[in-house]
Amino acid sequence: MSGDPGRRTRPLAGGCVWVLLGGLLLVVLGLLAAGVLLPRGLGRPAEPKSSVPDRTSAELTRERLETAAGDGKLTDAEVEAATGPHPHTRESDGTAVRIVVTYPDRPGDPGGCYRFVLPLPLSLDTRVALPPRDEGCTRR
Repeated sequence: MSGDPGRRTRPLAGGCVWVLLGGLLLVVLGLLAAGVLLPRGLGRPAEPKSSVPDRTSAELTRERLETAAGDGKLTDAEVEAATGPHPHTRESDGTAVRIVVTYPDRPGDPGGCYRFVLPLPLSLDTRVALPPRDEGCTRR
């Protein structure tokens, strides 16, 4: 009786499991290879791993200026710390403080001139928008 379930042997059942596991492994390896090789094959270069931080110099300056304005005043030392070694000017007209900073070009950070406007009065709620590069300022 070849159709009798009691006469089945274990190697046949075990062999099916190994065939299924082997097939599953091949599918997973194929998907991984396609995920790595396919983007390169379509003419798109792989994303470069950059050592440059995700935030640009202008974004860091904006964050530092907001933090410095939190105590209600903005000293020259705080502006120097926020802008770092980059050339900058500062103007105030009673309604806002305007700081213009010029950054050099770097890989991943295009540089340029940025004008930061801090509305008065300064407080913890002061927000500084990150303007488009070169808007509202002239290079020196």
